[in-house]
Amino acid sequence: MQETLGGVAVAGFFAISGYLVLRSALAGGFFQFMWRRALRIFPGYWVALLVGVLAVGPVVWLLEGGSIGAYFLPGDKSVYHYLAANFDLSIGAHSVWDIFKETTPYGVSIGVGGLNGSIWTLTYEWSSYLIVGLLLGLGLLRFTRATVVIVAGIFGFINALYFFDQQLAISAFGAIIDQPFAGFGFVFFVGASLAAYADTIRLNTWVGVACGIVVLVSLVGVGWKVVGFAALPYFLLWVAAALPARFQWIGRKNDYSYGIYLYGFLVQQTTAYFGLHHLGIVPWTVICVVLAFGVAWLSWNLVERPALSLKSRGPGRVVAR
Repeated sequence: MQETLGGVAVAGFFAISGYLVLRSALAGGFFQFMWRRALRIFPGYWVALLVGVLAVGPVVWLLEGGSIGAYFLPGDKSVYHYLAANFDLSIGAHSVWDIFKETTPYGVSIGVGGLNGSIWTLTYEWSSYLIVGLLLGLGLLRFTRATVVIVAGIFGFINALYFFDQQLAISAFGAIIDQPFAGFGFVFFVGASLAAYADTIRLNTWVGVACGIVVLVSLVGVGWKVVGFAALPYFLLWVAAALPARFQWIGRKNDYSYGIYLYGFLVQQTTAYFGLHHLGIVPWTVICVVLAFGVAWLSWNLVERPALSLKSRGPGRVVAR
């Protein structure tokens, strides 16, 4: 396999996000679109950062024999540095005082601490939002939806160049589009392209099955991040539409996916610190899923949903008036 299950899930997240975000952009103006995207990303993210450094971090620090006073001292690995380096999604720090560096399998394997190692992809998600917002603000989405396909083609070209000649890609585009962004941007805007032409593109069973085969073959063979990324968005949309009606209520009223993403890694690190991974992969996975879902439920109900309740009260409505 060329990719882990987690890597496939992240690619699928970008594909679905591209489809939904473009639909949102077509339904409103620039200011309201950006306001809603900011409400979806930042409140839950900021709270997750605080949970890591104010709840999990101090507990582990005290168990390691440190003091609360020392934990909150300034420094290049301090709580303050971690928050300042990460608050804008740039992810400039991965841990506080190297917590979990020598006490979890992940920390030992990479040689650094890591409070929340999964949030690094959010900067690429937000950058994709900004590109959609730029197209919307310039009026290009209303003028012609083909601009979305053009952007997908640009990302596809750069992504393929990274695949076939990484050094040339780095020298030509590395300063503005690194390799992860080339791949994530490509799959995001393929999904967005499907949304741009949702009124004309039909979900066909044969095409859906063919895309699924391409995804599987590319995963076990070669070309996952090129042809696999191109086929994945259509395949996921076809699967979603083909699911029985009893499954299609999932996520309609309550969206726990972002919370699970924000806290899943933190839950894994914390449970591994307490040795629960020694129970075996299946029991530990079940424990992590249950705990992550529980924290995601709290995040949705206490942070994300209240923040999203402001989506119709933001600057977009003021500007329109």
